[in-house]
Amino acid sequence: MTKEELNAYLSGISPDEGAALQDAESPQSLAFEWLWSEIENGSNQYSELQLRQRYALATLYWSTTGEGWTQDLGFLSSSSECSWDISDGYIPTWYGKMRRLDAHDEYDACNDAGSITSLSIRGNDLSGTLPNELSLLADLKTFQFRGEGSLYGSIPTQLGALTKVQLFAIEGTQITGKIPSEIGQMKLLDFLDVSNNFLTGHIPTEMGNLKSLQAFDIHQNTGISGEVPVELGGMKNANRINLSWTSLKGIVPYDVCAIRNGRVSISAKCGSSGLICCCCNNDDCIDDVCYAAPFSNI
Repeated sequence: MTKEELNAYLSGISPDEGAALQDAESPQSLAFEWLWSEIENGSNQYSELQLRQRYALATLYWSTTGEGWTQDLGFLSSSSECSWDISDGYIPTWYGKMRRLDAHDEYDACNDAGSITSLSIRGNDLSGTLPNELSLLADLKTFQFRGEGSLYGSIPTQLGALTKVQLFAIEGTQITGKIPSEIGQMKLLDFLDVSNNFLTGHIPTEMGNLKSLQAFDIHQNTGISGEVPVELGGMKNANRINLSWTSLKGIVPYDVCAIRNGRVSISAKCGSSGLICCCCNNDDCIDDVCYAAPFSNI
């Protein structure tokens, strides 16, 4: 493969059709140059799958100031990307009994075919933006970035193409913007956590397309406003919905409260300045947060 052929290949698979590769200082160009240096040195010959995966991860590295990470996680090493420390194995404790992930998916970055299935990074001082190229990791089942307080920008809409994802979490960051409606394309999603960020706008009605979703958590995003869309009632398997500490107002629709015959747990801001949960059974208000259907009932 020549350098021109590599550029053409990456341009062809890139979400922006290679536009960022025209900027010599972009994370995409830096990832391209690194990948070409490995090929040129003859140390490795990569399959198209490996090229795609290494390019996506290298772009992440330069998009988030990888040289300043607490740990380098093996990024940019000549070893297989499946041996890089891209999956810390974290699974929310309560979610464990509900998940459909295979046991090895908790800790193994790749499946037996060498496709990356888990990208999970927490508290490693990533600083920058999540690149669109992460959408090239088409076999991901777990996608999560937690406690990365220097991540900013918005959630890439291209991530909606990751239709095999079952656990999606971007939590504890400075990320702004709206919840992408494209997340509604992730039909296998079990768990969606975009809490404790700086998100704004309304809840997309497309979230109601997530029929397999068991947890929906957007709390601690005070910029999220409007009313709870009735379409959220389409989350027929939801066990818990956390809407607390947002700027949502109005009455939680009956169709949402009736999920799983009323056995869904809903937490939301109480009072005249917040949501009204009167359509649900067993409402209680503790520390100005309404809990409809206690978590102990899950």
